[in-house]
Amino acid sequence: MPVIPKDPVDWLTLFRQQVEEIFNYLSSAERLGGKEEHEYQPLVDIFETAGNYVVEFELPGFDRKDLRLSICCNTLLLEGVKRKEGRKGCRFIRVERHFGHFSRMIEIPPAADIQGIKARYDKGTLTVTFPRLHDRQEVIRDVPIE
Repeated sequence: MPVIPKDPVDWLTLFRQQVEEIFNYLSSAERLGGKEEHEYQPLVDIFETAGNYVVEFELPGFDRKDLRLSICCNTLLLEGVKRKEGRKGCRFIRVERHFGHFSRMIEIPPAADIQGIKARYDKGTLTVTFPRLHDRQEVIRDVPIE
């Protein structure tokens, strides 16, 4: 007989576990169904220094031509494709890497200078740097209600 939670937090934990099981099942069913590409999701670090906001994407093994970086409104958009290398005459025992198309959106802080953006791809890391606008520090302000 299944255990019935008494605490609301335990209900949420049980629900989360069941949803994870469903997604794991669907993921494995996709692989068995012959889908060769899984969506790749690059890891990202975002930090600030005294004069800049910096976004670093981890993109090992990518060619620059497979990446596209753009800005729309206050959003940084990175799109690309991680291509699967063809290996003829071999049978894989284990495949943990993911391949395929991806897009990653990062919100740009209001105090970042979008015009001064610089991007550099080196040793598998794409570093995007925004200079900080020092005259736009106040992001949240009170609005009087009439």
